[in-house]
Amino acid sequence: MPTSCVAYGCVNRGKIEGITYHGFPQDEGTKQKWISAIKRKDWEPKKHSRVCSSHFREEDIDRTSLCRVRIREGAVPVTFKAFPEKSQ
Repeated sequence: MPTSCVAYGCVNRGKIEGITYHGFPQDEGTKQKWISAIKRKDWEPKKHSRVCSSHFREEDIDRTSLCRVRIREGAVPVTFKAFPEKSQ
């Protein structure tokens, strides 16, 4: 099964150049912030739920490793094109 992004309205699926997929954080506080940012009613992430890198600011993404792209600790997804601008 190809990886896909759980953000509402996001069409990123599978391998796309420049796009990476990230699991929800273990820290409950940050995890709840991610869930709130996703804005999906009555939804909880599953073990394999992922958010793609297009929903994070560039400064929240750590690309210093040669083999892995990571989301910086405490970062929360903030960019959602499917939401009206005033709700972002």
